[in-house]
Amino acid sequence: MSKEMMKAGIIDEIIQDTMESMDDEEIEEEADEEVNKVLFSITNGLLGDPVASAALPTEAEEEEEEPELDEMQRRLEALKS
Repeated sequence: MSKEMMKAGIIDEIIQDTMESMDDEEIEEEADEEVNKVLFSITNGLLGDPVASAALPTEAEEEEEEPELDEMQRRLEALKS
């Protein structure tokens, strides 16, 4: 019974972490889009298309996601055993 409760707790924690990180990313993406729109309108398009520049992920974002992915994979393996 205690193993099942521990598994349920880990699953709940993973789901909560995933949902929280998704919310943060969505809010950040929306904020970036608005900033790009404002910059585009202020500079009259001199900085380029705001959509094209916002679509490419940066190296920092990719590196930031790797530890989270590793942690989730580790937790998934723990649940499988």
